[in-house]
Amino acid sequence: IAAGGGVQQTARWIERRPRGPTSFWRCGGMTEHCRPNLNGAERVALQVVRQHFGEAAGVMCDALMKRPRRSLKELQLDCPSMSLGQLRNSLLITIQHNLVRAVVEGAGKGKECRYSFETNEAVLRLRYPKFSAHVRAVHGADAESVIEAVLDHGRASWEQIKAAFPPDVGEDKVREAGDLLVDNMYLVRVVTSNPEDEQASQHSFSATKAGSSKFAGGAGSKRGAPMSPGDASSSKARKREGGSVYAGLSLEEICVPEGGISASGVLWRLGPEAFAWDLRGEAMKQLVAERAGADSGVLMHLLLKAVRSTALVHKMSSVTVEQVLERSKAGGVQLPANSKLELSWENVSERLMALSHDGLVKRVSDNPGGGTTFQPQFTRLRTAMRQDIVERVVEAKMGLQARRIMGLLLHHPLLESKAVWDLAMLPKKDANEVLCRMFKHGYVGIQEVPRTADHSAQRTFFLWYVDMEKVLRLVEDDMMRTMHEMLIKREEKRQESEDLVGIGGEVRDLDAAPAQKQQYHALQSAIERLELALLRLDETLLLLSDD
Repeated sequence: IAAGGGVQQTARWIERRPRGPTSFWRCGGMTEHCRPNLNGAERVALQVVRQHFGEAAGVMCDALMKRPRRSLKELQLDCPSMSLGQLRNSLLITIQHNLVRAVVEGAGKGKECRYSFETNEAVLRLRYPKFSAHVRAVHGADAESVIEAVLDHGRASWEQIKAAFPPDVGEDKVREAGDLLVDNMYLVRVVTSNPEDEQASQHSFSATKAGSSKFAGGAGSKRGAPMSPGDASSSKARKREGGSVYAGLSLEEICVPEGGISASGVLWRLGPEAFAWDLRGEAMKQLVAERAGADSGVLMHLLLKAVRSTALVHKMSSVTVEQVLERSKAGGVQLPANSKLELSWENVSERLMALSHDGLVKRVSDNPGGGTTFQPQFTRLRTAMRQDIVERVVEAKMGLQARRIMGLLLHHPLLESKAVWDLAMLPKKDANEVLCRMFKHGYVGIQEVPRTADHSAQRTFFLWYVDMEKVLRLVEDDMMRTMHEMLIKREEKRQESEDLVGIGGEVRDLDAAPAQKQQYHALQSAIERLELALLRLDETLLLLSDD
């Protein structure tokens, strides 16, 4: 699902990543600093921080991960090897890049700032090359340059975004590309976590897209219209009720001030929720295309784009056929070469009804005027993708017979051993061995149903089942640990390459024998293979996780 040129984008991002105040973390000392009780995501997060910002920032983030919500004085005690200046510099750069969250607690003289490490934000940095490539493929090179300027600064103002462009590029062109990214929620405002500042921002900035025609409840409001106090409270109420289950963007984050991206005093950050929606939408398009044909996949893609604006903020909404056709006229969707899909009202309506019968689309309402509305079965599609990934992982680790049993228990839970043998069409001995290995690794569980009060084994049913949430956590943690090892290996290969030619050197600068040049090319090839493997593994993790 990654956009083209992901490996090249990764290489470019690594060369331009911010360097910390200390040297890179050598591979030989990595295992010494990694606490054994860390899960896979925490290991990857600390590895990313150390590679991008140096060992000092890694030590500080490790302390915050161990004890969150720490003040500066408490953090100084947790990091005795760091001076106060190093600690402050590490805090400043990690807060700037959204890796550490600062919250002011207390009031009056007892007010103090407490810091917590954001593990998900650190892991998200591995997807920055994919996000940059996606924007370039959809909106062009100017939009990519705006995204890269924001990624370089973590939180960027309009002046910093302009400074990233060469002088010959007009300001209007940069503003147009930036406003496009803001409208599509690829860039969102930096919202302070202080309650006093939040109240001030509600009066300083005007509401925007939340009141426009793209959102539910918008009766043609324009950008810059005043936001009533009830809008913010209703948004918070929706979040408490679980409305923003798909992305979780708040009303304050997508609130665009007067002037758009060029508004003074506004900082912009990356909106990963919009990128995740687009990339998962591409995967769902492929899934529907495999099940119902390429034309149905294109139609699902159009439906996902039509509900995108509201789904990123509010609860998933439904759209009419007219809105789907309007989205198709906006562009961005390519029909297959041999496609016979006609984007007419009758044809689109008929195909959406067919997809609703297959359970891929939900028909929400039938109005007296004939306006039927539809919405994608987002949860069901994601569940299908996750089950397919889990089955493939089980097959890779335990063989085809294990995948057959896993698929059987996913669709028919709570089966006795004899039913598993019969339905999986496996010999009793082989099926029992596979079930025991799967039980040992945590992929299946046993539910005991006693027939008597003494819980005798001879008078008890033993039913096999799959705890999908537990299995997803196991698979995701296993993939994260694999990613951690790959990051270590990539840094080791890069360090060997730098030792061979010097930091910033090139192979053409080498006055060396052909054997040394061959060694250099072998190292570069190994780095590219590791980067490609990281991109593919991250694509799978994107579909598994809820972030």
